[in-house]
Amino acid sequence: MNKKGFSAIELVIVIAAFTLVLSSVSSLTVERTYTDTLTAKSREVVDIIEQARNYSMSGYYGDKWSISLVPFDSYCDEVERMGCIVLFKGSDWINRDSTYDRIVKLNNGIYILEEDKDVFSFNKISGWLYNDSASFSLLSDLGDSKEVVIEKTGLVYYTN
Repeated sequence: MNKKGFSAIELVIVIAAFTLVLSSVSSLTVERTYTDTLTAKSREVVDIIEQARNYSMSGYYGDKWSISLVPFDSYCDEVERMGCIVLFKGSDWINRDSTYDRIVKLNNGIYILEEDKDVFSFNKISGWLYNDSASFSLLSDLGDSKEVVIEKTGLVYYTN
């Protein structure tokens, strides 16, 4: 007998194998996307904190500069409410001139996990942090996190 073609069982097995491979690839892609987003957002946060330090050291606009962590506030975004990090002129969040604000919005499943302090100010000449070293964490929906560390000397970096 000369058979040409595939049986229904063979087709079902091939389709099931393709389904398994595609589901594995899609879950890995989602995980990698969250990891890359968290890393990119961590870099952006470190950059804005370094900018606050540099502005303070140079006396930009004749004042010191600070960073505020705004976890869930309508100031950041009415829709997503995932928080933001704000670079602002001076050290008083309440009485600041918001025209100087620069905002890094957290989105795509990235959140702030606050520690003790929510405002970090830098010395106007030395660029050193007014308080001892500080840190806070950025978390993703998948449970990954990056800790952003601000040393007393003003050095800023993130760790896994």
